[in-house]
Amino acid sequence: MTDPSSSFEYDRVAYPGVADQSIHLRNLEVTATMFGAQPANLNQCRVLEIGCADGANMLPYAHQFPTSRFVGIDLAKDRIRVASEIADEVGIENATFHCANIVDIDKSIGTFDFILCPGVFSWVGDEERQAILRVCRECLAPDGIAAISYNVRPGWNWNDSVRDFIRDAVRTIDDPQQQIAAARNAVEFLAANGPSQAIHSAYYQRACDRLRSQSDTYLYHDYITDQNRPFYFREFAEMADVHSLKFLGEADFRHSSGFGLDMNGRAAVAQTPPAHRETLLDFLLNTGYRSSMLCHKGCTLQPRVQHEWVAQLQLALFDPMDGVTFDLSSGLPLTLPLDGGVVTVTDPGVKAALRHLMDRWPQTVSVEQLFAAVRDFTTGLPPDETAIDGPESLAQTMLAFYGAGLVRPFKSVPPWNDEVTDRCQASPVVRAAAARGLGIVNQWHQNIRHLSSGQRKLLSLLDGTRDVKTLASMIAADDTLKSDVAMTSDGVSTQGEFGIEAIAKTLHWFAKKRLLVN
Repeated sequence: MTDPSSSFEYDRVAYPGVADQSIHLRNLEVTATMFGAQPANLNQCRVLEIGCADGANMLPYAHQFPTSRFVGIDLAKDRIRVASEIADEVGIENATFHCANIVDIDKSIGTFDFILCPGVFSWVGDEERQAILRVCRECLAPDGIAAISYNVRPGWNWNDSVRDFIRDAVRTIDDPQQQIAAARNAVEFLAANGPSQAIHSAYYQRACDRLRSQSDTYLYHDYITDQNRPFYFREFAEMADVHSLKFLGEADFRHSSGFGLDMNGRAAVAQTPPAHRETLLDFLLNTGYRSSMLCHKGCTLQPRVQHEWVAQLQLALFDPMDGVTFDLSSGLPLTLPLDGGVVTVTDPGVKAALRHLMDRWPQTVSVEQLFAAVRDFTTGLPPDETAIDGPESLAQTMLAFYGAGLVRPFKSVPPWNDEVTDRCQASPVVRAAAARGLGIVNQWHQNIRHLSSGQRKLLSLLDGTRDVKTLASMIAADDTLKSDVAMTSDGVSTQGEFGIEAIAKTLHWFAKKRLLVN
């Protein structure tokens, strides 16, 4: 981040806006509360996003919380222009966007209940990093929460080796697109030519496989540009301390739970003093990326996460678990593969809770409602057949499932609509993003990727005034879509198919992806 009048890397190669789900306001509201903080009411809060790009992360908030106030800053002039244009186009008046250097921001920008800083801290210089923390200190409300994401060691150590090799391969090339092409060739070479049995060769192959699926913009900004500095957690915490800020907790609760560790690893983490616990977790889990929450040093926090908080929340499965079937009457274990590990369930009461969540998805339920469903199933079973003997034990189980990434709790429930009506509607933010070819963010703040041109066109038309027949006619009349894979649903592609049946099928897929509103 340099002078706004000079060339900026994110103007040379724009980074498309994405939603950062780990620092989504509803997620911060829950995790911060569990760690003992008192976050502001989301319907009456003030939010600053540092590095807002084209508003993909912020505009959905502004639309869902029209009585709150949002401010975004970024040094990429073109991205700020796009964010402002979309806000004007869809009538969002509670969000403003500014092309500015964080170094120049001071108290005059206002006071905020949440300060979000996704994808900036590791990718700027020391002056900007200190400015980010200074702004958090000066502009954060007394009970405010800042969420900062950054690359972390030791997980990024091997990535540094790949990055060094790429940067050496492109050092004599000036054009960004040529640099990206050379970088991809360099990674393929590295993966293909190391000793086949060496540990580092196995890592290079994994890095190559991962980067094949990553965008050119990610490759450019993480592996080619000058700025990308990972930190040990201790270093980050020390920098925050200088600015009278302290670590509140990790926004991604899966990290805090130690999901994937065996019993001995969990015990070691539990016995480690808080000042060293996060670093130990990073080494045990080989953490490469964090989204850490900060608060003012004077804030009072809980020494441990309280499962009692779960009893006050609404719960839903993180995903619908399509394809998972099981018989509640069977005594066989139920094994669910998740990111970072597996969850195996044998308790019939826990199975009944999962079945109820699956049947209700995407609706949310309270712990009391969930326990009632468990009790209905387990009535008549021997007393020792299930450990779920009340709402408290169920809340403890749900907290563990939250830590595994299986269940998602909400303090304020996001909107959703799983019905396909005669005149479906997507949010105006989604329609505008679809029309412009930008990132699509659903009602639960998840990125919906790999949409075809036909799907984007259909989304852009869903303003609630058109029936399926009209939608099919409008898409069929669009000559630019004739050679497109028109409608894809759950991996099924149909070439050039624009009929009513294909449209209806895609609308059901949109509903499943939480892209429709009432």
